[in-house]
Amino acid sequence: MKPDMIPTTLAPVLPEGQLLDELRDQALAVVRASAQLDGSQHPLTAATLRARIRLLNSYHSNLIEGSRTSIFAIEAAYQQHFSPDDQRRYAQELGLAHVETESALLRQLAETPRDICSTDFLLDMHREFFGHLPEAHQYVHSGGRFTNISVAPGQLRDREVSVDGGASIHGPLAHDLPGLMRQFAQAYAPDHHHGLDKLIAAAASHHRLTWLHPFRDGNGRVVRLLTELYLRAAGVNESGAWSFSRGISRDRAGYFIHLNAADPQRDGRFDPVHLADFCAFVLETCLDQIRFMASSLDIRTIALRYQSVVLRHLVGMPEAAGVLRPEDAALVARLLALVFETGELERGMATTVLGKSQRTGRRVLSLLLRTGLLQATTHVAPVRVALPTFALSDLFPPLFPDAVVGGPAL
Repeated sequence: MKPDMIPTTLAPVLPEGQLLDELRDQALAVVRASAQLDGSQHPLTAATLRARIRLLNSYHSNLIEGSRTSIFAIEAAYQQHFSPDDQRRYAQELGLAHVETESALLRQLAETPRDICSTDFLLDMHREFFGHLPEAHQYVHSGGRFTNISVAPGQLRDREVSVDGGASIHGPLAHDLPGLMRQFAQAYAPDHHHGLDKLIAAAASHHRLTWLHPFRDGNGRVVRLLTELYLRAAGVNESGAWSFSRGISRDRAGYFIHLNAADPQRDGRFDPVHLADFCAFVLETCLDQIRFMASSLDIRTIALRYQSVVLRHLVGMPEAAGVLRPEDAALVARLLALVFETGELERGMATTVLGKSQRTGRRVLSLLLRTGLLQATTHVAPVRVALPTFALSDLFPPLFPDAVVGGPAL
């Protein structure tokens, strides 16, 4: 776009009239489905699941950028175990940085609420993300290699952006960016919107911040992190039970078609119809992911999936010899499903559910605790659900397919 045609305003902030009414109908469906999903989980189970979904957020957010890793690889990065291959190591670092940044932001906001659309907060988010990468990797990454251009963590870009080799400018001019960022904060601060419009604003802000392209690098990752936070501010996905990034990753082509269509038109104006189309795409993506997750957490089938875990991973283990037989798999699965549903279970009740002697029941519980399928705060505390990485593909096959979970080899 020619410099004199670049918009100096983000208007319209939201679609209006009938376009907005139709979006409110969609937003209502999202709010209702999200509340039903959040209410279906015991808080202890939800907390355990949330940590797994955070890894999924990271996996899919980086996949959108063309960086592929795995859940096993991200967890290995926590232990400072990295692939000898430079590109795979970089993918691990990015995955870990996303998880650490999301966790840090949620902790900070719980302690001290802030305007998540303010320039200061967005700069802090950018700084937080790149602060988790080695200094050598805090440079613009392009074409599979690092350039000599620093990403300038926590600073607005100071140069123009082009997506067509320099033939035209994408986004606002760098010297206009500070003023437009103030506009963005004023227009999209969650407290400035109410009811269903807050959820629609979360969708609209995703496009507008993407178009602003405020940083030299890392823009997409920051925008997706903001959207996850904004959805929670709008009262959606408060339990962290589903992943918005997974939704757009699975329809990456559709996402970019709708995203780019909402950019300024040739006359230098934002088209409200195209903004409404993008918001509708975001809301439909949210609803699709909520419904998908609700089916994945269906307690009526979780016992069968736990039985697959027991047969595949526990029966035949040296540690299970004399403790767990193939014919015991259904009983053990029923116990695990009950803990999943109720959040925690007294140890005495757990042995009763197994229908075994106290001694055998304790040995089975010990096996489940050692293998990570259950957890407890002390050696006498009630047992709680745990979702170890090795079991994810069996428990939630469409959500955590083998290709996403990966394996120990880096």
